[in-house]
Amino acid sequence: MKKYLKTFVSRSPLLYRSWFYTVRSRKDDFVRLPNRGDDLYFDGYPRSGNTFFAVLIRRLFPGIKFSSHLHTTAGIKIADKCKVPVFILIRNPADAIVSNLFRKTSGKMLYVNQSIVDDLTFRYTNYYNYVMKNISQLNILHFDELIHNEQVLMQALTDTLGLKKHSKNSFKEILKETKEWMRELEKKQDDRVSSFENETRKIFKQENIDLVYSSKYYADVQNVYDKIKFN
Repeated sequence: MKKYLKTFVSRSPLLYRSWFYTVRSRKDDFVRLPNRGDDLYFDGYPRSGNTFFAVLIRRLFPGIKFSSHLHTTAGIKIADKCKVPVFILIRNPADAIVSNLFRKTSGKMLYVNQSIVDDLTFRYTNYYNYVMKNISQLNILHFDELIHNEQVLMQALTDTLGLKKHSKNSFKEILKETKEWMRELEKKQDDRVSSFENETRKIFKQENIDLVYSSKYYADVQNVYDKIKFN
């Protein structure tokens, strides 16, 4: 019941906005809702490269205005209503879900079990089913492509928003500085929130990936991922 209530709220711009200002905004983090006048809205399922690529965007285009990290379809709907271009990240479901599972359970009094995995898998399905239904109005960014060629991100933004493209050397320098800055920052954080692969997460993935494949929703997530990937 709780799962379906969360899903209902995450789909409704009105309910989600109310929840955001009464609950989420009190966490004192950088997350905000999309606003009219923003240059873009940038998001995706958790652990799909959201943090790293959001930081890279800000360093490539200082002064750009955008929101991210809502991880809900309501966020997409709010951005659309505000006439803000939407960029959505998508990552291979097994990798994204098991990484999210690590973030949700590691270091907490919460034990890994099939029920938790099913919930996270259901959320992936819910999020990207909406993305697939509205794909013609969205800009899709594929995680696997971006991590092998980050310039794809700059190209997508400059093509869609009319921003000035950096030279190849300038981009490489900004990318290098961004990675160095984030690695220094993450030395002060625990493994759960790291944007980079580490040994602890590798071991956790090896031990728990089969739970994702065993989820009753896994066929659904793989189906929607394939549809978006080959659209």
